[in-house]
Amino acid sequence: MVEGRIGFHPQCKEVNLSHLSLADDIVVFTDGTPESLHGTLQVFDDFATMSRINVAKSTVFSAGRGKQVLDGAAATSGLSISALPIKYLGLPLTTKIMTRSDYEPLIAKIRNRLLSWSSKALSYAGKLVLIKVGHQTSQRGPKSLGRRYVVRMMKVVWAFVGWQMAQEILRFEVKDGNTARFWTDLWHPLGRLIEFVGEIGTQGLGLRRDVRIREPQLTLILILPFRYSVTYIKIEYENNGKDEVREHGTNRGELKEFSVNYPEDNIVSVGGTYNHIFNYDTTLITSLYFTTSKGYTSPLFGVAKGKEFELKGENGEKLRGIYGRGGTAIDAFGAHFGPLGGNKGNTFDDGFFDGVKKLTIGADEYSIVYMKIEYQKDGKVVVREHGTFDGILKEFSVNYPEDNIVAVGGSYNHIFKYDTTLITSLYFTTSKGFTSPLFGVKKGKDFELKGENGGKLLGIYGRDGTAIDAIGAHFETGSG
Repeated sequence: MVEGRIGFHPQCKEVNLSHLSLADDIVVFTDGTPESLHGTLQVFDDFATMSRINVAKSTVFSAGRGKQVLDGAAATSGLSISALPIKYLGLPLTTKIMTRSDYEPLIAKIRNRLLSWSSKALSYAGKLVLIKVGHQTSQRGPKSLGRRYVVRMMKVVWAFVGWQMAQEILRFEVKDGNTARFWTDLWHPLGRLIEFVGEIGTQGLGLRRDVRIREPQLTLILILPFRYSVTYIKIEYENNGKDEVREHGTNRGELKEFSVNYPEDNIVSVGGTYNHIFNYDTTLITSLYFTTSKGYTSPLFGVAKGKEFELKGENGEKLRGIYGRGGTAIDAFGAHFGPLGGNKGNTFDDGFFDGVKKLTIGADEYSIVYMKIEYQKDGKVVVREHGTFDGILKEFSVNYPEDNIVAVGGSYNHIFKYDTTLITSLYFTTSKGFTSPLFGVKKGKDFELKGENGGKLLGIYGRDGTAIDAIGAHFETGSG
């Protein structure tokens, strides 16, 4: 401080902050002692020899234990006394962290002023400056405002240029745009923009498909939507000890990861939201999350908006695969769960048939060791066998097509002799109410697999080796 006449405010000492100049005003921060007040006034007197200072228009704001002494000294010096918070330059001046409601009046005033202007009254350069100001606001604005004010301002700003579908700004300067086509040439880091926004994007901007980058109606700032939906999914599966990767959608937007401690832990449910996106005139997946058998939940991918959903097996089956529709984003999402049981053995999947005519099941004292399924497909019998032909064999026949299997039940348990989990029992129930004999010995955790609305069994999948390690079932979607 100047010659030691003014003591630092406790919150300003570390950064050596003594004052701030705002337009024609000066805000001085001190330690609140009468000595610092007199020192400040002495500095004002020195400054008054070069410029004019009206002490009568100055105000002291004080707080703390020395407030009464300081207020008395200020009154003696002819200064007015006040207390925070006050409104200064349209915003509250306060000692507390400002909230959204504090900023709302200023945001509303700016928004109303923007909306009162006519886009036709702005020149090309004026539009560009307006967009740059909006971009700087979104980058530098107070974090407490959150995203909703930024998005609102971005939409207002872009209304002057003609496309109200923006939430993120990408800037790309084109030095020579006389020959480069805006939509179809590879001039932007994202690639061909027509592949990114589709034909709807050309309609939204009102720019013909063959427009050049340097034509007058184009600005040098491109706004593209990143936050409407989930745009990309990459799944790393394990299949028979080998890693397999599947990717869907378009790799863009903010990427996040979620790892699972497989095989000790498994994903058992998938949730999220989907919503109709009016800018694209389609429904997209807007958010996703995943939950594991150990109770862990992934971060929320995307923004939860629209209708909520949660996909999971009826008996805690693990996520087996993902299906759906994807293009520039993820349009639809579904999940296969199962099989139930252990993680050892080899994966098998019989696929989908017309129905089941007969089952032959083998069991020993520990588990189910063998399955033979006689399916019906296009009037022909197709046989599938799994496990090891061993144990006590029993059969169950179905009067197909008049009757069909509609449920598969049983139990699975950890077998300490083999240090693995195996299917210990099985039974089958038909649409006519018949139930097979119990194959094996019921021990461990019970389960029952069945389709929605009484759909019939179309196929079986799982894991097998010398025994049946795990089992799952494909059911037809019933008519309800």
